[in-house]
Amino acid sequence: MLNWQLLSVGLIVFCAASYLIHAAWRAWRGGKAGCGGSSCACSGKSEPTQARGFIPLKELTLRRRNP
Repeated sequence: MLNWQLLSVGLIVFCAASYLIHAAWRAWRGGKAGCGGSSCACSGKSEPTQARGFIPLKELTLRRRNP
């Protein structure tokens, strides 16, 4: 009875480890198939993204509720 439990746990651990290895491999290899890589798969030219800064203090207290 213990054998099928060990087999199922081993299979789950193997799947989790293989997923982590695959995700790490994709992160280290880089995104060559996406936009900005050597083979752009986007349709058309996209506009550059703007850097986001801090939220001004005036906007932080904009939705403050008074008790």
